[in-house]
Amino acid sequence: MIYMKLALDKRYKRNDGTCKIVFRITYEGQSRDISSGFTCKFEHWNEKQGCLFLFNKELETLDKRLREQRLGLQERILEYERSLLDTCSGIQDIKNYLTGSVTRSTTVLDYWEKEIKILKRTKRYGNARSYSGVLTAVLMSKSLNIPFKKLNYKWVVSLDTELRARGLKTNTVSVYMRTLRALYNKAINEGIADADDYPFNKYRIRTGKTTPRVASIEELRSFFNLNLDKSSWEFDHWNYGKLIFMLRGINFTDLALLTKDNIKQGRIVYKRSKTHKLYSIAILPEVQQLISLYDDPERLTLFPILTNDELKNKAIHPSRIAQLRKNTNKWLKRLGMKAEITEPLSTYVFRYSYANACKKLGFSKDLIAEALGHEYGNSITGIYLEQFDLEYVDEMNQSVMKKVLGI
Repeated sequence: MIYMKLALDKRYKRNDGTCKIVFRITYEGQSRDISSGFTCKFEHWNEKQGCLFLFNKELETLDKRLREQRLGLQERILEYERSLLDTCSGIQDIKNYLTGSVTRSTTVLDYWEKEIKILKRTKRYGNARSYSGVLTAVLMSKSLNIPFKKLNYKWVVSLDTELRARGLKTNTVSVYMRTLRALYNKAINEGIADADDYPFNKYRIRTGKTTPRVASIEELRSFFNLNLDKSSWEFDHWNYGKLIFMLRGINFTDLALLTKDNIKQGRIVYKRSKTHKLYSIAILPEVQQLISLYDDPERLTLFPILTNDELKNKAIHPSRIAQLRKNTNKWLKRLGMKAEITEPLSTYVFRYSYANACKKLGFSKDLIAEALGHEYGNSITGIYLEQFDLEYVDEMNQSVMKKVLGI
């Protein structure tokens, strides 16, 4: 919380015997003074109350002016606390905001790099990696050594054109532009960019429809029925593909981060790292076999994807897991060719193949959405039906696995 009080700055006494009256701003033990533009003598200042002694009309008028200033600063403080205050806020940032002295000469590149540092400092490593990736991609097309004022509608349209000329798909361009828009919005809130120059009132971010890449139930059965030697390079990745499917399309990142603490009363219970939504999945016998296969009392994770040191070092999770996912996708693609599957296999394909299998077996979209953790229907109704739906989701998962395994 930001605190403010009136104080007399007695460090510097003017020739007429007066001192500056300042607004002292305090945050987390640090203080900065903002000059009121007024002065008074020692004998006119009430040190205990932090205000003037109202000896005459002149002092009463001065007191009125100070109250008006104080009210204006309090409103600005509330604005800052509501929209900008975070763990990276410093006392100088607050003073700059209150006095309107935030520099607008900051370039887009400087601001973008500063935002990445803030994300890393606040341990939002996934967002930091995303911002870094988009920054690298944009710099390949345009210079960002410009003030926000020059990042206008014409500039944004030009960037869009150049990204597409490089062969980037509509949805990829959309991701880049949404990141740029979010950055611009934050710059406006911090007083670095001007809302009047905002280019996204005219520029519309387009998205394209994606065709889900899925494997059929018959193809999945062929994949599950592959006969691989435990010593082969493909063996672990084969099991990771099966696990993603059997655990209702679990994301590879979440699979890598599962630990023994996620097992509760015959279920795997975890929060998805991307959305923080809670998942609860019944452990099927086939899943239990793989958990037992990889059981290692020395390892913290359920499956040997991350080492113990890697698991503890959250800063490396985004880049390390992305690297491991890429490696798994390489082996899954080869396994898909062995199983004569038309669609090149990947962790993504297994997630959406699960949804496709549920749909082919006649289950409702609402139930499939619940299994995948997607929002659907009325949110209030969803809360009341949560436990009820869980039983049906378990039954659906069992039905899908019986069909795929041919049981």
